[in-house]
Amino acid sequence: MKLLDADELVARVFAKTGLKIDADDPAIHDMLIQQAVMAAVLENFQQQQAEQNRQTTENFQVAFAETAAPVIAATEQLERQKKYLLAEIMQANAADLNQIENKLLGIVGQKMQKKVGQEQQAFLDSLKMLLLNFAVAWLIVWVLVQIALVWWFGH
Repeated sequence: MKLLDADELVARVFAKTGLKIDADDPAIHDMLIQQAVMAAVLENFQQQQAEQNRQTTENFQVAFAETAAPVIAATEQLERQKKYLLAEIMQANAADLNQIENKLLGIVGQKMQKKVGQEQQAFLDSLKMLLLNFAVAWLIVWVLVQIALVWWFGH
C-alpha cells in the first residue's frame, strides 16, 4: 500500500470534494495517521495470512505423513507375510505353488486395494474439508477487506 504525503492528500481531498485545505491542516495530519495505521493493519493481516497458510501447509503435510505411515507399514507387513507363506508353500507342496500363489496375490491385492481406497477416501475427505475451510476463510477476509475499502474510501 503506497502511503501518500500531505501534498498528495490535499490534492486528493480537493479532487474528491472540491474543498481546498492546507498541508498543515489538522485533518491532513489525522488522515496521515489513519493511513499509517491502515498500512500497519494491512501488513499485520498479510503476515498473519502467510503464517496461517504456512501452518495449514505444515498441518496438511503432517496429516499426510500420518495417513501414509500405516499404509506403508501394512504394505511392508503384507510383503513379509507373503514371502514367508510362499517359502512355506514351496517347501510343503511344489505342485500346488502356482495355484496357491495366485490365490494369495488376489487376496492381498483386494485387501490392499480396499485399504488404499479407504485411506485415499479419508485423505480426500480431509483435503476437501481443509480446502473448504480455507475458501470460507478467504471469502470472509475478502469481504472484510472489501467492506474496509468501501468504508475507507466512502468517508
